Amino acid sequence: SPQVLDLVAQLGGVLEAQLLRRREHLLLERDGEALQLLAAQALHLRGTAPAALNAANEVAVAAFLEGMIGFTQIPALIEWSLAHVDGALKPGSLAEVLELDRETRQRVRDRFFPTSVAVG
Repeated sequence: SPQVLDLVAQLGGVLEAQLLRRREHLLLERDGEALQLLAAQALHLRGTAPAALNAANEVAVAAFLEGMIGFTQIPALIEWSLAHVDGALKPGSLAEVLELDRETRQRVRDRFFPTSVAVG
């Protein structure tokens, strides 16, 4: 009967919504763990790595908020950034840390957002 088909369609919609929410939760959980591992890696490297991680994260989050990337792409940008910085360097001054921050932001922008000027 049409009523039964409507009920089945409604239940299917509810189940689909629940599955999508669960999938989203699992992706957020996985990406949260990935970010924690990257932070631990940066802390282990010491030196300039934590500053580079922070700079890359801020550019990635800004890009996410502007709708340029998905949330699940944030860890990949940070990981790329950590792979392209000499985290073992020991900054000698605040000016050096600020310069590293500026360079890291620019490197991430150039690599992932070459046509955008306003990201992060």
